[in-house]
Amino acid sequence: MWTLFYEVVCYGGVMVLGLLGILRHRWAMLAVTVAAALLAFAGPLTAQLSAGLPAGLVARLENLTVLSFPFALGTFAYVWREHIRLSGWIALLLWLPVPLLAGMEAMATWMTLALVYTTLWAGFVPKGRALAYNRLGDYSYGVYIYAFPVQQLLV
Repeated sequence: MWTLFYEVVCYGGVMVLGLLGILRHRWAMLAVTVAAALLAFAGPLTAQLSAGLPAGLVARLENLTVLSFPFALGTFAYVWREHIRLSGWIALLLWLPVPLLAGMEAMATWMTLALVYTTLWAGFVPKGRALAYNRLGDYSYGVYIYAFPVQQLLV
């Protein structure tokens, strides 16, 4: 539930990108995605750069820098969809540097990239049982929204 605020802000960001025409220009979307990656990488520095701002606002900004990166990657993937090759081998290769990045600031940003790519590959490429998941409809968003209240009720 706590991520809904950030999701709404990200959808607002997509609206702004659309109104500015950036979603029609692949290279502009690449620049936006690189900027989002740099902000995600610098997310932990937000608190240090935001001296004098209310702590709640600083926390929201830090969360936004981290959570907007996967959203930007998804938007990038849509804009570049005809040019992105989805491959299980590429997904595997993206995970290989993760142990080498352990304990480094870049690890979370790299893992986000690897996870987004792997998720796109898993959602679009494999055949067979994986495709049966949504035969009754796309209920993943409902699971996302209702998970927290149901968990709390069970606890």
